[in-house]
Amino acid sequence: MTRFLVAFLMLACPAVLPAQEAWIEQFDGKTLQGWEIDGQGVVENGQIKLGGAGGATLRLTARLGDKFSIRLEYEYAGPIVPNITWQTNAAYPCQWGFQSAANRQSEATFDVVQGGWMTANRASYKFRTLDGSSSGSGGLMAGVGPARDITIVVQPNSTLTIHRISLQTTPPPPPVGTPWIAIAVLVGLLVSVMALGWFLNRRRSATDAAGRPT
Repeated sequence: MTRFLVAFLMLACPAVLPAQEAWIEQFDGKTLQGWEIDGQGVVENGQIKLGGAGGATLRLTARLGDKFSIRLEYEYAGPIVPNITWQTNAAYPCQWGFQSAANRQSEATFDVVQGGWMTANRASYKFRTLDGSSSGSGGLMAGVGPARDITIVVQPNSTLTIHRISLQTTPPPPPVGTPWIAIAVLVGLLVSVMALGWFLNRRRSATDAAGRPT
C-alpha cells in the first residue's frame, strides 16, 4: 500500500525542476517555431524581419518561469523615438529604445523576475553594439501581476531585423489548482481504502462469529 501511494504521488504531483542555467537558442534561422508574428514580418536570409509601414508584434508562445532572460542580436531602422517596445505584461509595456544604435548590429539582454503578492516585478536591461562603440544598462518598469510572457512590439514605420534570439528561464509553475486536485484524489483514495478495510474486517468478524460453536 505504501509503495502504491508513493507512486501515485510521483505521478499526480508535478516535479520541481532545477533552474535552467544554459542559454537556449530560440531561432534556427529558418522557422518561427515557438513564436507568433502578428502584422508585417517574415523569415528570410536567416533573419526575422519585423515591421514596416504597418508595424508588427513577435510573441513567444511558451510559458516562462518566475525568472527569465532574453537576449537579442538585432538591427533597428526608423525614427529616433521609442518605436519598439518589449513587454512581459500587456498592461505595463517596457519602453526601452531599440533605436539606441540605429543601423548598427547590437545585442540587448532583458532580465525579468516575477514579483510576489506584495512586490512588483523586477526588470533590467544590458545593451551593447557588437562593434564596441556603445553600451549601457539600467532598470525597467515591469509593473505588477503575471510577467511570464515576451512580446516585441514594432510600431509602424520602423523595422527590426533579428539575427539571434536566446532564452534562459526557470521552469514554468504548474497550472493553478493542480496540487489541490492531486490532494483531493489522494484523500478520496485513502478514504476508499479505509472503508474497504473496515468492511472486510466486519465481514471477517461476522464469519468468525457464525462459525463458533454455540
